Amino acid sequence: MTEINKNFYCSASACSPKRHCSIGCGLGEENLCSIDAECGCYLHKWPTPEQFEAEYGYKWPDDGAVYLMIDGAWTVAMYHFAQNAYKGNPVVVACTPWGKPPADWRPE
Repeated sequence: MTEINKNFYCSASACSPKRHCSIGCGLGEENLCSIDAECGCYLHKWPTPEQFEAEYGYKWPDDGAVYLMIDGAWTVAMYHFAQNAYKGNPVVVACTPWGKPPADWRPE
């Protein structure tokens, strides 16, 4: 069994009806999944646009919402704005049920 890192979540129920977490999934970090290392259904909680494309198979749209780190705080912006005006700042897509990452969190 493999403990899922707190920066990942398990999407086993969406992956396949044959794959389920051994202990179930919760939305809180204290309720992490332990799953078989072969499962392959664990995804980043707060993926960068590049991680999103690798994990879901399509690019994050230029007009899609992202969380952008500006002056130590996450703010919501359009992806094309983040790419152009704040190139080099941490950016994660705004598509997961956890909302903004904690202020001290950074993409892997």
